[in-house]
Amino acid sequence: MSAPVPDVSAVLERAASGESFAAIRRSLTPPGWSTVLARAAVAERFDAELYTGTLAGEAAPDLDVLVEIGLVESVPGRPGWYQLAPRTARSGRRSCRKTSGSA
Repeated sequence: MSAPVPDVSAVLERAASGESFAAIRRSLTPPGWSTVLARAAVAERFDAELYTGTLAGEAAPDLDVLVEIGLVESVPGRPGWYQLAPRTARSGRRSCRKTSGSA
């Protein structure tokens, strides 16, 4: 699954109207991706095997796609290990709380 391509003019229009880039970014994340991002936030660090075998579901993108678009990054000093980018991790934990019923 490849990364979605946003309509740049629509994004700029939304930003110009006062919507935060964080809110815009969340709204552009495909619905099937929120589950894998929440799972990855709970796992904190993972390798490709854990991502593919446990974290990713049917609608999840390839790990390479998440790295390419900056939602996931390499763990410094741990070759082959990944973590959510800081702003993605916050969003993933928030999504996890919503699905578990906590505030």
